[in-house]
Amino acid sequence: MHFSIPSATRIDKSLRRNPIAAVRNLVTRGKSRRFKPLLHDMSFEFRAGDRVGLIGQNGAGKTTLLRLLAGVLVPSAGGLEIRGVTQNLLNVSMGMQSDATGLENIYLRGYSAGLSGQEITRRIPEILEFSELEPVIHDPVRTYSSGMRMRLAFAVATSAKPEILLLDEWISAGDRFFVERSRERLRSHINSSEILVFASHNPQTLKELCSRGLVLKNGSVVFDGDIEAALAFYESDDYQAIELPARGESRKGAKRAR
Repeated sequence: MHFSIPSATRIDKSLRRNPIAAVRNLVTRGKSRRFKPLLHDMSFEFRAGDRVGLIGQNGAGKTTLLRLLAGVLVPSAGGLEIRGVTQNLLNVSMGMQSDATGLENIYLRGYSAGLSGQEITRRIPEILEFSELEPVIHDPVRTYSSGMRMRLAFAVATSAKPEILLLDEWISAGDRFFVERSRERLRSHINSSEILVFASHNPQTLKELCSRGLVLKNGSVVFDGDIEAALAFYESDDYQAIELPARGESRKGAKRAR
């Protein structure tokens, strides 16, 4: 699997209006722009029961890979096959419409997850109870604090049993009260998922939630194995010794540790 974005010297207005649509258009627009590779020749397979941790420094490609798996981005070469419904907690604002009310956003996010109107309606009481947002659920989301948005997004995303669950570092963030309240709910949600893919910088959390680790460096997978071994490799001299061009540069002449 390979993913590239075109170089650009300015921010297109369409990118500011609708990042997801614009990114898709940029990826598929074609030959008139020079493309920078962000992920390089990745090959792996996740099966039911896998609990996969994505490990790597900032800029290694973890979030880009999660967005590809979520369908937010598309690969520019190679193949990507997803069997099952993906559910993601990648960005608290992803899919949120600021001018829509909290209740309207529950339906929008539910529809985007493939739920029917009846299924969403059935889940609303439980979503409101967990998020504690019932008093403001008819207010525009733009009036919510970042913490309130996070609670709403988390409550909606964890209201249905996932098949493929995608988690980013943000789920470990937030005020202490939110983290404590969500910990048990998140663990139950993870246990009910068929596949978990989780990006984090926290070794202890990775050990608790994952059994397999993919170590990324400059857009390439450099290790795939047991989570303990993956974390040990990430901290080792072997990882530091791997020489790969920065993301967006040519791979010709790249050196890997043996």
